[in-house]
Amino acid sequence: MNTLKSLPGWNLNFDEVSNGCFKFVLTNQYGNKAEVIGSFDESLKRAKEFAFDIQKQLSNDWPVFLYNLCLLELNEKIEVESNFTSDFWQITFKDKILTYDCSNAELNCKIHSGNSWKNIGSIRYEEINYLNLLLFIKQVIPNNHA
Repeated sequence: MNTLKSLPGWNLNFDEVSNGCFKFVLTNQYGNKAEVIGSFDESLKRAKEFAFDIQKQLSNDWPVFLYNLCLLELNEKIEVESNFTSDFWQITFKDKILTYDCSNAELNCKIHSGNSWKNIGSIRYEEINYLNLLLFIKQVIPNNHA
């Protein structure tokens, strides 16, 4: 089996089980698994979605996972500065900031406008899933880096 790092705290193994058909298994340190068989791209995406959902449901360290995943996605594309505390985190770059406030369980994106920060989007905890998180992060990344 081939091994890649995919989501923070999850190992991704995949193998071609027949011509053009792949088996993806994501496993975390507690032995939780997300397993999918199918075409490469679609199955990889679905396996990550399942692992994300498992993490969200079972995690005591959800803010840490979300922070690390956002950093992973953003650091591949742009340079960022970040700050994490037990009840709040932020990732800052150029004129935008991504924040997560643990007390109200909301992910926010703000843009610097004049002397203040203007909210340009939010996702509540209940609405966060893997795909809409990636779409949310895309609005943060400058067009020339996406």
